[in-house]
Amino acid sequence: MRLVKKDFEVQRLMLGIGVKVFLFCLLSGRVVGAEQLAETTPAEYRALLHAMGQQQDQLTASLIQTAFQQPEIYPAFFETGALDFVYQNRCTQGFAFFDSLYSSGKFQGDALGALATIRHHEHKNDESLQYLRQALEQRCQAMRPYELFVIKSFEMDTSAMALQFLTRLAALYPDNWRYRFALAVWHSFARQTEITCAMLSRLLNEGHKHWRVYSALGANLCYLGKNHEALTKYQEGLQYCETIADEEGRARMWHGIAETKFILGEIAEAKSALQQATDLAKQIGNQIFFCRLELTASRILIEEQQWLKARDLLISVREQAIRFAEGNTLLRTYYQLMDLNRVIGKWEEAVENTLKTAAVADSIGLKAYSVDMLSIIAVIDTEAGRYEQALLHLRQLEETARQRGTLLHRIPFLLGMARVLVALERYHEAWPSIIAGIALASESGNVAQLLDLQISKSAVLLHTGKLQEAQTQLRETIVSAHKNGKKLSWLDANVLLAEVYMRSGAVAAAQQLLTQLIGELAETPPYNNYLQIMARLAETYVQQNDLLRAIAIYSATADMIASQTHMLSPGSLSALSAEERAIYFGLSRAYLRIGEKEKALAITENAHDLVVRRKQWQARLLRNAEVDENERQRLTSADSLLLALRLQQAAVRSPAEALTLEGQIRSLSQQRSAILTHMLPALPAQTMSPADFHLDEFQRMLRERNELAIKFFVGPAHSLVFFLDGDTFATREIAVGHARLKELLTRINTLLTPTHDPKDSSYHAKLDTAAAYEAYQLLLADWIKGREATRLAIVPDDVLHALPFDLLVMTAPAQPTEFLVQRFVIRNGITFASLQQEAQPLWRVQSLLMLADPALPIATPPALSLHRDEGIFPPVGRKELEAVQKIVRVGRLLTGEQASKMLFFPALQTSDWLHFASHSVGRPSEPLFNEFILAIPPHATSPERAYAFEIFQMQLMTKLAILSGCETARGTFFNGEGFEGFVQAFRAAGTPSVIASLWKVDDHATAEFFKSYYEELLRGKSTNTALQSAKLKMLADTRFTVLDWAAFNYYGNDWQVEMPKAGMPLSYRIILITIIIALTAVAFFYSRRRLQIVKE
Repeated sequence: MRLVKKDFEVQRLMLGIGVKVFLFCLLSGRVVGAEQLAETTPAEYRALLHAMGQQQDQLTASLIQTAFQQPEIYPAFFETGALDFVYQNRCTQGFAFFDSLYSSGKFQGDALGALATIRHHEHKNDESLQYLRQALEQRCQAMRPYELFVIKSFEMDTSAMALQFLTRLAALYPDNWRYRFALAVWHSFARQTEITCAMLSRLLNEGHKHWRVYSALGANLCYLGKNHEALTKYQEGLQYCETIADEEGRARMWHGIAETKFILGEIAEAKSALQQATDLAKQIGNQIFFCRLELTASRILIEEQQWLKARDLLISVREQAIRFAEGNTLLRTYYQLMDLNRVIGKWEEAVENTLKTAAVADSIGLKAYSVDMLSIIAVIDTEAGRYEQALLHLRQLEETARQRGTLLHRIPFLLGMARVLVALERYHEAWPSIIAGIALASESGNVAQLLDLQISKSAVLLHTGKLQEAQTQLRETIVSAHKNGKKLSWLDANVLLAEVYMRSGAVAAAQQLLTQLIGELAETPPYNNYLQIMARLAETYVQQNDLLRAIAIYSATADMIASQTHMLSPGSLSALSAEERAIYFGLSRAYLRIGEKEKALAITENAHDLVVRRKQWQARLLRNAEVDENERQRLTSADSLLLALRLQQAAVRSPAEALTLEGQIRSLSQQRSAILTHMLPALPAQTMSPADFHLDEFQRMLRERNELAIKFFVGPAHSLVFFLDGDTFATREIAVGHARLKELLTRINTLLTPTHDPKDSSYHAKLDTAAAYEAYQLLLADWIKGREATRLAIVPDDVLHALPFDLLVMTAPAQPTEFLVQRFVIRNGITFASLQQEAQPLWRVQSLLMLADPALPIATPPALSLHRDEGIFPPVGRKELEAVQKIVRVGRLLTGEQASKMLFFPALQTSDWLHFASHSVGRPSEPLFNEFILAIPPHATSPERAYAFEIFQMQLMTKLAILSGCETARGTFFNGEGFEGFVQAFRAAGTPSVIASLWKVDDHATAEFFKSYYEELLRGKSTNTALQSAKLKMLADTRFTVLDWAAFNYYGNDWQVEMPKAGMPLSYRIILITIIIALTAVAFFYSRRRLQIVKE
C-alpha cells in the first residue's frame, strides 16, 4: 500500500461520480443478447454474432435476411440487425428495411424498437422517442427499447412524463416485467439508487433473470459502495449466461467483474476479467461495447502509471464515440481524460476535460450530473493549490445551479466552500458555510461529512483564538469518529487537538497525545497524517528545548519524505509540498538553535535538491519509461517497514532498544537503496548536487571571485537566512514569512506577485521604489553594508523566486535611486551547490543554436480550449533574431517551418549555446508542462510544443541557454517549492547556466537588450557581467523602464567566452581565398598561353 495523501471526502465524491458515469454507460449500452428468459441462445443468432466479429459482411447480411424470413424471430435479431446497418453506415437502407417489416404487420413492437435505434444514431431524437413509445405500447420482446426509452426521456427533459407512462403500462400489463425493469432504470437515472436496487433484486428473486438486470444491479450496488455484493451478482449473472450460452451476457458480466475488481484495488484480477470480456467482445463483433472495454483498460493503465498509453487509448475511444454518436461513451471518455490529467498534475487540461464532460452531460439530458461535474473543477483547483480559483468556481457553480433550476449536492458544496475559505485564512467567511453544512449533515445522517465539517469548525475556532470552544468541539468529534469507525477523521481531529493544546501552552499534553497517535498508526498510515503528527511532535520538543529529540524526529520524517519521491504521482507530489517543507524547515531551524550551522545549511540544500530529483522522476514517468512493478512493490514494502521502525524509534525511551532499532533501520535503508539504484539507471546525473558541496571550497571560490552568497529558506511566519563570503559563515532567523513577503512583492509591482495574471497591465505600472527599498533593508542590507564585494550569488526560496533582486533599491526614498544591479553582478541558483564553479579556461563557442520566429497559426482554435497561449499568435523573435545576427554568427538557425520539434531536439543536443526567442508558456501549478511553442506542422491546426518534462530527461552539452520567451523562469510558488520551469529542466539536463525571464517583455525592448548583451560579450565581458552591463545600458536609456530589463535573471555558472563574430566563418573565408587564388592562377596561365599563341 502506498503512502499517499487522500482527501477522503473528495475521493468519495469523485468515486461516486465516476461510478455514476460507469452506471450510465452500462445502462446505455447498445449490446444485444438473449432476450428470452431461460431460453438457450439460438445457434443462428450466435452465428450472426460470430460473423460480425470476423467482419464477414456478406455472411452477416445473409444471416440477417434469413432470420427475418422466418415465421418466428428471436428478438435480439432486431437490435443486432439495426446496429449492423449503423456499423456499415447504411442507416437509410436499414430504416427502409425495418419500416417495411413494420408495415407488414408482423413483429411490430420489435420493428419499432429497431427503427428507434437507427433514428437514435442519426440524432433524430424526436422520432426515436416516438418510435420507442410505440414499441413499448406494443409490448416489444427485446429489452433494449425499454432502457433506451428512459435514456431518451432524460436527454429530452421528459422524464416526468416517462415515469407516468411506464407506471401506467406496468399496471396495465403486470405480466410484462420489462416495464418494471424500465422503472428501475428510471429511478437509477433519478439518483434514487436504493429504490433501484430493491426493484432489480425483486425482479431476480421472481426469476426474471437477464444479464441486463444483473448488470444494472451490480453497477448500482457499486455506486452505493457495496462492491462485494455487486461482485456476487456479477458472478451469479455470469453463471446464468453460461447456462443459456449467452456470449454477449458473459462478456458484460466479465466487464462488470473487471470494473468492480478495479474499484476494490485488485488490479491483477481486474486485468484478467477484462481480458475475458475483451476476447468475447472480439468474437461477437460489437464495436461500441469494445470501446467501453477500452475505457476500462485505460483506467488500469492510469493506475499502472502508463499515462501516455492511457491517453492514446482514450483519444482513440473518443474518436469512436463521435463516429457512433455515443454521447454516453464520450461522456466517460472526457471524464477519464480529466482523471488522467489530475493524476499527472496537468491541472488546466483536467479543468478543460471537466468542462467537456459537463457539456456532454448537459447535452444528453443529465443536467444535475452536469452541475456535479462543474463542482469537480473546484476540487481540481484545490488539489493544485489554486484556492482563489476554487472559490471563484464554487460561486459560479452555485449561480449555474440556480439558473438551471438544479439542486446542488448541498453538503459537499458547503464542505468545499468551508475548506477553501479556511485554506485562504478567511475564517469569518467560512463560518456560515460550516454551520449550514453541519445542520444539513446532522439532518441527513451523513456521519463522514458531519465529521469533516466539525473539523473545519474547530480549525476556525482555533485560528480565531477561541481555544476552549475548539477543544470542546474536537473532543466531541473524536468520540463520534471513534464510535463510527472513521479512522481518518479521528486522526485529523486528534492532530488538530494537539495543536490546540500547544497554542494553549499545554505542551506536555500535546506531546502525550501525539505520542499516543504514533502508537495508533497502522503500518502504512496516510502520508499526510504521518507528516502532521511527526511535525507537531517535534515542535513540542522544540518548545521544551529538547532540541536533540526534536532533531531525531524531524530527521526520521525527512528520510521518509525522500523515500516517497519515487512512489507518488506528479499530481500527488505537488499537493504535498507544504507539509513536507514544514519538516525540513523545522529540522534546519532546530540545528541552527544548537549552533550546527553547517548541518542546518545541508538540510536546506537537500530540501531544494529534492525538488529537482522529484521532477526528474516525474519526467521519467511522463515519458512513459517502464518501471518494473515487482521492484516498485519491493520498494513499497521496504518503505512500509522503514516507517514502522521509525515510528517505534520516535516513541522508544530505552537506549539499548533505540540502538537496536537504529541498526535495523540502517540495514533496511541499504536494501532500499539497492532497489532504487536498480530502478533508476536512466536518470541523468545532475551538474552539481548537495553531496558534492564542500563549504571550504565554496568559500575559496567566493574569495577568488570577490563574491557574496546568500540563501533563503522561507517558512509560514519566519525565514532562515544563510550568509557566506570568503571568510564568514553567518545565519539568522528573521520574523517574516511567506504571507508578508508575498504582500511586499505585490507592493513593489504586481508582476512580482507569484500568482499574477500574465494578461494584466502591471507591465506598464510604475515600480514602487519605497517598497523595493523596504525589501532591500529586510533581506540584504545587514549582510551587504561595509563589504567591498562586487558580485552577489543568491539562492531564493518560495515567493522570492518571483523577485529579481537587481531591482531592489539600496537608497532611501528621499535620495537618488540606486538599484542593486548598479553595485553587484548578480546570479541565482537552486542551491549553493549549483553555484559552485571552478576556474574555467576560455570557452570558445562552437555551435550557437537560435530558434526564433516559428511559423505559427493565425486562426483561433475551438472555443472549448482554455489555454491562454492558443489563438492568434503574434509574430515573435524576428527583431531579436535580426539584432543578434548583426553581432554574432548563428551556427544553426531554426525559423519559420524549420522551428519544428523534429529539428529542434537533435540540434539542441549538439549545441553548446542556445538562444530561444519564441513564445513560451509558464504554468505555475503544473511546471513540468511549461512549454516552448514551436512551428505549426503542415496540415495541422495547432503548433508543436516542447515540454519541460522532455528537457528534464535529456543529457545536453549546452553550457548556456538563453530563454527570452515570456515567463521561462516561472514555476510553482503556491506550495513553496520555488521555480520548477525550464530553468530546473535545463539545469537537470546538464546545462550549468541559464538566462530566463520572469515576465513578458516587449519585443522591441527584448531585441535591444540582447543586442547590448552580445555586444558586451564581444568586448570580453563574462556571461554574467555582460548581462549586468546590458541592464545598466538600458537603465540609462529613457526609452525603457525598469521592468524592461529586470525580467531577465541569470542562473548558475559565469563564463568567460569567445563568441563567433557575425560575418563569414573562418573556414568559409579560407575556402573562398583558396578559390580566388586558384582562379587567379588559372587566369594568369590562360593569359600567358594566349600571349604565346599570338606571338607564334
